[in-house]
Amino acid sequence: MRRVWPRHFPGPTLVGMATQMRKLLWEAHNELRIHPVRKWVRARAGDRTVVDSHRVLLVWEPRRVVGSYAVPVEDVAGELVAADAVAGEAHPISLEEGPPVLDPSTSFAVHSTDGSPLTIRTADGDLAGAAFRADDPDLAGYVVLDWQAFTQWYEEDEPVVAHPHDPFDRIDCLRSSRHVEISHNGIVLADTTRSTLLFETPLPTRFYLPREDVAMHLLEPTATHTVCAYKGQASYWSARVGDDVLDDIAWSYPEPLNDATPVRDLIAFLTERLDLVVDGEPQPRPRTPWS
Repeated sequence: MRRVWPRHFPGPTLVGMATQMRKLLWEAHNELRIHPVRKWVRARAGDRTVVDSHRVLLVWEPRRVVGSYAVPVEDVAGELVAADAVAGEAHPISLEEGPPVLDPSTSFAVHSTDGSPLTIRTADGDLAGAAFRADDPDLAGYVVLDWQAFTQWYEEDEPVVAHPHDPFDRIDCLRSSRHVEISHNGIVLADTTRSTLLFETPLPTRFYLPREDVAMHLLEPTATHTVCAYKGQASYWSARVGDDVLDDIAWSYPEPLNDATPVRDLIAFLTERLDLVVDGEPQPRPRTPWS
């Protein structure tokens, strides 16, 4: 790679090589990453506010795709004591161990950077293994917090669900007149020119469709629900197509959060398992950067 120092610019310019931003962010995946948060953040356990901070960091341990909040020790209303190895279920992993990605289903107790798990002792009881003191000097005086250990989190006065909001992750909902067809083994599940496309960094584009353009007679509601920090709680359907049952293949947000209100009650399909055609062009099965 050659570096050129043009007269009009005080730094080097790389010649003949552009950088893809997604690749650049993903290359840091195996590193400990931190980012300052300019929000007032609080967390309750029951009726007690345990975390109250204006000096918040968002921390991604190596291989984590979702960050955790870290706050100064003095912003935690409780005594921090060494976590019991059994109660905290803490177990560190090295970069050579475990899966290549630690997704939101991975327990907070799994740590990929050096440090000490801690229990938060409050007047109402212990929050076992709810904090982690990383050894990295950039996190000196801070503890990383387990989202699931608390009843409710707030950014400013807004309740937040699922996990902290990521400043490098956002959603856009855009109405589209593209012709969208979704099918399985030649059976059409949806056919519309009235979709709303939901773009979410870094996930595949999702097509949210009006129910009038969906073969609702092929869908059966299930008991599955998931929660997204940006969209809210989703309800799911399975599809019965001939002899095939496609479990939890479609979902909808009946009460979406602010940014997702344009997709209220619309239906989206998991096109990783279906055939998607847009404006007559078959689309490849989508995948995430870590799949």
